[in-house]
Amino acid sequence: MNKKKVDYEVVGQRIGQIRKIRGLTQRELAERIGVDPSHVSNLEHGRATLTMEKLMLLCGVLECGFDDIFFNEYVFRDESLQEEWEVENQLLKMLQRMNLRKKKAVLRFLSSMDVTDF
Repeated sequence: MNKKKVDYEVVGQRIGQIRKIRGLTQRELAERIGVDPSHVSNLEHGRATLTMEKLMLLCGVLECGFDDIFFNEYVFRDESLQEEWEVENQLLKMLQRMNLRKKKAVLRFLSSMDVTDF
């Protein structure tokens, strides 16, 4: 039987991608699956693995299947979630490039908006 080797770096990248889509920090994911936050970081960089029990817990927390982690690019089950994630990602990237003065201006602008209208 021809066994395929697992590319733990790719698996880790997928876990990180899905974690971010779900809006979780590494610390939050670690708490939910009962591991140290550094373990999640190592996992996402392909330097650590999980037991089957922890992997099942991880899939439950991330609301994904084993195949999403090991075999596929993550496919959004809901297209509106993908669009929302892409917009949020774009906003975060823009904010990261701004200096503190501009970030404060964006914060004032967003704070002035009535988010209950949306």
